[in-house]
Amino acid sequence: MRKLIILLTAFLIINNLAAQSAEKDSINKKVKLLLIGDSTTEGGKPTFENTIEQLLAREEGIPNVEAINVGKGGETAFSLLNSGRYDSQVKGIDSIDYIFLRYGINDWFKRQPFEENFPKDMKNVIAQLRNDYPESQIIVMTILPFLREDDTKIVNQFITNVASEEKLEIFDICPAYQKGLEEYGEFSMSVRFFPLSDIPEKYHTLVAPYTKYYEWKKAEWLRVYTNELDPLFGHLPGWYKDKHPNPTGYRLIARETVEFILPKLKNK
Repeated sequence: MRKLIILLTAFLIINNLAAQSAEKDSINKKVKLLLIGDSTTEGGKPTFENTIEQLLAREEGIPNVEAINVGKGGETAFSLLNSGRYDSQVKGIDSIDYIFLRYGINDWFKRQPFEENFPKDMKNVIAQLRNDYPESQIIVMTILPFLREDDTKIVNQFITNVASEEKLEIFDICPAYQKGLEEYGEFSMSVRFFPLSDIPEKYHTLVAPYTKYYEWKKAEWLRVYTNELDPLFGHLPGWYKDKHPNPTGYRLIARETVEFILPKLKNK
């Protein structure tokens, strides 16, 4: 009888330790978010992914989260697979739980006829992701209000159609971003990317900290992430032309991403 009690006690202790260990492993296990897209994804490094992690870290009752940004400027859904970048930079990432997929801007310019090429290109990417990440949830995102209004609507309708046909969830970021522009100001969430040659020479010393030679432009350009130079150059034609997000824009996208993913993480 005494031996039986000892065995039962040992069993209970071991079982309790195992439960505690499993609970600890569950708490410590990271949920990984993979962010795939063009320059409007890549340009957020590291503000975009860091903000997602920091906002989620403030929430109780969810696992730790790691956001991985593998965006690439100038990329299309087609070139992701056919340039070899997918195999070299994406495929090897393991244990991905959620994949946020956002293409369409460069595709609009580079993959005409868009209505023929883009749906096929996106479906090929989705098929590859499903093959390599069968346990991951793929989430298709609309593009930002980057193109002309009518063109943005066309692209986003195609994205929505692809998501529906592939039975994937759609994350429509476009309305929230547009609302942010209306709330904070039309140019509040975009960079100023402007050729140095169009800046009066007397200001070249002043703008030197913002100036860099860009190989793909074969010229020196200013890149400004705030509105600090608007009083000096806001009157110049094209000063506000670039629609790429600045840190303010990426923090808004991060906030919306957190609001989208949080209920899923709580259920997880």
